[in-house]
Amino acid sequence: MMVKIHKKPLFLLVTAHSQLGEAYINSRIFELALEHLATALKINGELLSSEPMARDYHSHLLIMLGRCYYEAGSFKEALSLLEKSLESTIQTDGNSTLALAPTLQLMAKVHLKLKDLDRALALLNQILQLFETLNTDLHDLRGFVYLEIAGIQKRRNNLTDAIDFQ
Repeated sequence: MMVKIHKKPLFLLVTAHSQLGEAYINSRIFELALEHLATALKINGELLSSEPMARDYHSHLLIMLGRCYYEAGSFKEALSLLEKSLESTIQTDGNSTLALAPTLQLMAKVHLKLKDLDRALALLNQILQLFETLNTDLHDLRGFVYLEIAGIQKRRNNLTDAIDFQ
């Protein structure tokens, strides 16, 4: 990839690689997605002390890498990256922020694929607790959480709770 960045912020290169990585994930070309996302993460890491946006973007890049591994079926690698993203977000934004929700959501999906229903349920409940703590709501995400909890309850043959969450 050739990008002319002369006299432009180096962070522009980070976002370009990130966007290419996301496009490759959406096209299910995981090898190229990993290449671009890893490059973006490396450059972003070098900018953490000098570029204010780099710190927030670091978590986003880790989520994207985790998503790439998740989509490719490498669930353990996905979890490792998502846990790092969660730590990074907590470090920059604290424990009670909606910025945690996308990471928790994807972690729950990974645990569902690994058939770890208890951990997936705990993560989904953590998202609901965030909504209550912050007295806010993301309707699309809340819908996802309720449907996933209902699915978990159904898999456990707890049909009353499954119906309650649908």
